[in-house]
Amino acid sequence: LLDTDMAKLWKYNVAQSRLYLKTDFRMHLKMDSHCIDHCYVHSLSDPSDKIFQYEGKQHSHTVRCPRCEMMDFCFNEIKSLIERLNDSMKDCDAWKKTVSEMKIRMEQNVAKIIDMKKHLVRAGYTDLERTRLINELNDGEAFVTMDFAQKFLPMYKWESQSKYFGKRG
Repeated sequence: LLDTDMAKLWKYNVAQSRLYLKTDFRMHLKMDSHCIDHCYVHSLSDPSDKIFQYEGKQHSHTVRCPRCEMMDFCFNEIKSLIERLNDSMKDCDAWKKTVSEMKIRMEQNVAKIIDMKKHLVRAGYTDLERTRLINELNDGEAFVTMDFAQKFLPMYKWESQSKYFGKRG
């Protein structure tokens, strides 16, 4: 089903896609990009909710990013490989379970990668807006950023004997 050269190519493409998301993807994001994957307006608009729809001049998305295309191509190829594996192992019940687990893991991993792209778009837009707001500040005004997501975990200086001996590991 899969020769070693093809496996190496897929592994390389997945590694390149991962590197792209971690480094260059945020640099390609723009307010009115002609690439649909790099467009803030398209990514952050919600066609079903009027409050979150873009009301400005619409633009077309005629360009496709080769690196984003490579990521989509890898996903589709791996999915088709799992389907071929599923078709070829129809008779074996043990393989059926393994292939179905592979399929579920693949779908979960693709969803995580898409969520990562969404996070990068939101974070990039937040940074863009923060920079815009700071640049528009007048004399005597301040921009305050407050982080409230940290937890305070109390630490016990002394442990009781039951807690000490009840530990594992």
